[in-house]
Amino acid sequence: MSMSQAVIPLEEGWKKLREGGVLKIQEILEDLGDGQYSKKITTDEYSSLYTTVYTMCTQKPPHNWSEQVFQRSADDTRQVSARAIARLAGKQGDQYAVTLFNVWRGFELYTRFVKHVFTYLNRFYVKRLDLPTIHEVVSQAFSGALEIEATTLGTGAEDRGRDIAL
Repeated sequence: MSMSQAVIPLEEGWKKLREGGVLKIQEILEDLGDGQYSKKITTDEYSSLYTTVYTMCTQKPPHNWSEQVFQRSADDTRQVSARAIARLAGKQGDQYAVTLFNVWRGFELYTRFVKHVFTYLNRFYVKRLDLPTIHEVVSQAFSGALEIEATTLGTGAEDRGRDIAL
């Protein structure tokens, strides 16, 4: 971090990451009705979000927010995954399969988003502390949410054409 660069407070930086990234990507996922993206995140927005993560994670203590950014991104990922899987509720047969496919496509988009925006965390913070990568956190969150959905289906899952192998 250069000497002229201002310190980004945790709440201010996280607000930017959450509103400009996580919530925007979540909005894109929820708008993914027919499998087409009507909204997008621009290259400049991506760049700004990456720079925010990088700056927040390279500031000198006590303003280094790597742990908090990692934890908050993991928490948001679990929430996004649960909301995405909730879209399956009440669906049956082909409708369930189509919705699951669209949820999966959205999940892939979300995975690419967090993988790119939080690259700095993976390269340094995660590696240094031997933590799961952001991609692994996203995969675990999605699998966990899908497993909960499969569990709530219970024994009637086969009847509704929802065999889910995890």
